[in-house]
Amino acid sequence: MSLQPFKDEQLNYFKFAAIVLNEFPKALRQTFRLMWDKTFGHRLGFQPWDDSIAVRKLFVGEEGGRTKVPTKLSYEEWDCTVLFQATIYARSFTLLDSTGHRKTLSDLYVKPRMGVSMSPW
Repeated sequence: MSLQPFKDEQLNYFKFAAIVLNEFPKALRQTFRLMWDKTFGHRLGFQPWDDSIAVRKLFVGEEGGRTKVPTKLSYEEWDCTVLFQATIYARSFTLLDSTGHRKTLSDLYVKPRMGVSMSPW
């Protein structure tokens, strides 16, 4: 049995998968760090994100003492699912909605689009 060359569609899939697995987490980590530094890095009793145990404990504290984010691990080990939990679902980065209530980024930007068709047709 001889090996068959990959089809263009298969090669494109491998390229796309490599981007999702390698580049998306890097971009999400950068986004998380920028969000943390902008929101908390300048506040008294806080510090810019340095991935130390102390700053990860500050994150847990801002999340109300509980989070699905495995803060015992370095954020370099967080996968995309955890990085989404640490950004769009985090209580730490809530914003005020039009009525003055605090909402997660998911509540403000993701949930409203879940009922809307994503198709341009």
